[in-house]
Amino acid sequence: MLNKSNKNWTFLILIIFIISIFSINFSYAEKNDEISLCWSKTWEKRYDCQVTNYCDSYKTKEIIHKSESYFETDETWEKNLFESAKEKYRENQNAIYACSVIKLQKNSYNLVLNKLSKIDNWWTLISRINQKLSLKLKKLESIEKQKECTIPGNKEEGNSLQFKQKLLNESAYEYCKYNFYLDFLNNHFNDIQNSNKEYFSETEEKTDSFKVSQIAGIQSKLKQDIVNEQNHSAKVFNIAFETYIDYENNHPVHILLELIKEDFIVLRRKLHEAISPINQVVYKISNAMSIN
Repeated sequence: MLNKSNKNWTFLILIIFIISIFSINFSYAEKNDEISLCWSKTWEKRYDCQVTNYCDSYKTKEIIHKSESYFETDETWEKNLFESAKEKYRENQNAIYACSVIKLQKNSYNLVLNKLSKIDNWWTLISRINQKLSLKLKKLESIEKQKECTIPGNKEEGNSLQFKQKLLNESAYEYCKYNFYLDFLNNHFNDIQNSNKEYFSETEEKTDSFKVSQIAGIQSKLKQDIVNEQNHSAKVFNIAFETYIDYENNHPVHILLELIKEDFIVLRRKLHEAISPINQVVYKISNAMSIN
């Protein structure tokens, strides 16, 4: 479990990142050289400039999971851009946290196995625990390959403050890119034709024409959906990291309960082996006395 000092550092890092992330949305007013450089570009090229000048500060050399680009060329490019972006963002963040949880579990189980290997007595209990934890480790390794995790670091790093900072950096980098991509879509939908195409791709009405009275409503709806998604992703970003910290704190308790359960099972079997002969003797004596 985390001690008080580690908890303080964890939440201090979280606060720093929250402040820096929220500053992305409001930093345009400062108009420094980098901002002016990005805003002087066309909106199509502005996204790459913003990611380079802002988001790359969160980028780490070693990544937990390789995220999908929002500009992948596929059948979704000409329709459902907004819904496709939402889906990719959730998949990317889910994969980052899933790989981090796998890393945490593997390190915890390996630590327990390492400690048990140094104990000479209670070999029955240790054998049962080793067997179960080894099966869990194999399952985790299979899931890790399936999710294509690229988890860096040594075996001890999963429970450290450095790994939590790495996780926060990577998720913040993904959040930063996603917000600028939503800004990109906001500009993209300023074009009436693009708004029409996005709107009608989600309805049964397949047409490239619409009434003039629909134009304002279509663009207003798309822009409001983007604003709502930006607000929602900001809230979920904080909740996701706090939930991971809670899980990391509680996971050792879960392992301890499993150890206690296995210890109880071994104790119950030992008692059964010790008491069973006595019960048989008592049963035979009782039968012998009842016959006489």
